[in-house]
Amino acid sequence: MLADGAWEQRRGPRLPAAALTAEREYRAAGDGVVRLSVLDAAEPRDWISTDGAVTWRETDGTPSGEITSVPDGAAVWPRRGDGPARLVVLLPGTGELRTLAAQPPLELLRDVQLLPDGGYWAAGTDGTDTPRVAVSRDHGESWELLPSPPAEGGEAPAHLLLQAGRDGLYLFGADSASALTTVHWSGDGGATWERRWSAGAAEPTGALLGTPIAAADGRLIVYATDGVRVSADGGRTFTVDRPGRPPERPRMTPAGYLLTDVDHPGHYRLSADGFTWRTVILGSEEG
Repeated sequence: MLADGAWEQRRGPRLPAAALTAEREYRAAGDGVVRLSVLDAAEPRDWISTDGAVTWRETDGTPSGEITSVPDGAAVWPRRGDGPARLVVLLPGTGELRTLAAQPPLELLRDVQLLPDGGYWAAGTDGTDTPRVAVSRDHGESWELLPSPPAEGGEAPAHLLLQAGRDGLYLFGADSASALTTVHWSGDGGATWERRWSAGAAEPTGALLGTPIAAADGRLIVYATDGVRVSADGGRTFTVDRPGRPPERPRMTPAGYLLTDVDHPGHYRLSADGFTWRTVILGSEEG
C-alpha cells in the first residue's frame, strides 16, 4: 500500500479455513479500495476494504445493481457465476460492485483489458464459437464487435489479443496452446485487417505471456515462454531479443504497462509508452 509517498505492508482479512486453500483474487480501485474474492470455494465470498487494507468487511459478493459506464479509477473484469460471465465494475471510494449495463456482444466472455488510450477491449466468441474482439471507446457505455480478420489458409486462432500502436490496431492470434500464430494490423479502427505475420514451421513460438507491448518508438514486443520477440517493422518480421523464459510478465494497467519480476517479489517496472521505464520496488526481499 502506498501511503504518504512510501510503501507500507498491510494484511489481508482473516479468512475461514475453507477459503484458505481456494483460489483468491485481489482487485483495487481508486485510492484505498481493495476487494478480495474467493473464487472457487463452495460458497464464494468477498471481503472489502475502503481504507487501504487497514480494516475489512465481508460481503456475499453479489453486485448491487447496474452502472452505465466505468468511472475513472474503477476496476472492471468478467465475473463468472451460475451463468455466463458478465463484466462487473469495482467502484472507487465505496468499494461497491456493480454489473456493467452494456455487455460486450460476445457469447463466451474470456477477458477484458485496457487500451493505451483508455478504451477497453474484450475477447470471447460469437454464436459460432469463433474468437472475436469487441471494443468500447466510451467507458463501457457501448461496445462494437470488430470484424474478424480474413482467413488465409491454416486454422483459425483459438484466442485473440488486441493492442493499440502509434499507427493503428494490432490483433494477435494464438492457438489452443497460446502460441502466437498470426499478427494483423488495422489502420481504420478495426474495420479492415491486413495480415502482417503468420507462424511457419520454422517460426514456432512458446505460449504467450501477458500483454503484447506496442511501444512509442513503433516496436512490438511479445513475451512468450521461449523468449522475448521484437518487431521493428509493424509486425512483419520478429527477432528473438532475449531467448529463454523471460524473467518478467507484462500487462496493461491504468498507469500504463507493468512488468512484474517473477524472480524478485515486489520488483516491478512501469511505462506509460512501452519505451521508457522506471523501476518500482515494494518492500524488501529479506526475511
